[in-house]
Amino acid sequence: MRTFLLRRLVFSAFAIWAVATIVFGLLQLSGDPVAVIMAGSFGTPEYVAKLRRELGLDLPIHEQYLRFLAGALHGDLGRSLRWNQPALPLVIERLPATFQLALAATLFAVALAVPAGILSATRPRSLASRSAMLLAFAGQCIPLFWLGIMLVLLLSVNLRLLPPGGRDGLDSLILPAITLGMYPMARIARLTRSSMLDVMTEPYVVTARSKGLREGIVLYRHALKNAAIPIVTIIGLQLGSMLGGAVITETIFAWPGVGSLTIQAIYNRDLPLVQAAVVVVSVLFIVVNLAVDVTYAYLDPKIRYD
Repeated sequence: MRTFLLRRLVFSAFAIWAVATIVFGLLQLSGDPVAVIMAGSFGTPEYVAKLRRELGLDLPIHEQYLRFLAGALHGDLGRSLRWNQPALPLVIERLPATFQLALAATLFAVALAVPAGILSATRPRSLASRSAMLLAFAGQCIPLFWLGIMLVLLLSVNLRLLPPGGRDGLDSLILPAITLGMYPMARIARLTRSSMLDVMTEPYVVTARSKGLREGIVLYRHALKNAAIPIVTIIGLQLGSMLGGAVITETIFAWPGVGSLTIQAIYNRDLPLVQAAVVVVSVLFIVVNLAVDVTYAYLDPKIRYD
């Protein structure tokens, strides 16, 4: 187990370095930060040269890269051009809101998807099973931005049941969580159904039934546990995606998370802040994948031995 964890930690560290390098390279191709700062103003050549020195843009590209890596190791991802503050604290300040939204959306998705997938696998011809799969199909087809707008118009504007946006209490979390969790719910439900169908005909399930065990014990102790690895995989991947992919949802509902901050930084061409947001979200995604790998090892000991 220790070797398994050590190997995964090394792979995760390499992935973080690769992401930071790619982000640095792409932002070098996106434009001149000094030109963004000086847009619409007039500055003397001396002031422009001073600004380049302060930002380290007068150094060769390889020295800028090494300086960036050294700063990243010490938690310094540059200063926001718009706010004139360190970029990393600005991103970390928005993380709790994004975590709250992503976890709520994941709970919504799992709470609906896993029972729907099990029901569809065990009673494939029932009305409830067909309705669950129809909902999953709709969840994969409906565009996220359209769903969010429709929920606001129906539940906020017309019925006045829930607030249309902002982050003010748990009631303001319901609409964005449903919007963000609908697509993962559909994917998890379909995968749960497929995984359960694969294990329902396995010998250990047939043997458990032949022993006279109750159907609930057969389903949850024997079938679901062995079908859990792909389900855990998709849940972990969807959680990681929601941490970094909630941009549209946060924009629609004015949710003060990392996604809305990244959109503002892109509009302002605040390159250090964009860089910090992308690196932080990428690290979170890698950490989630590492947690999924550890869960693999717990669910199936053969994986950690391999």
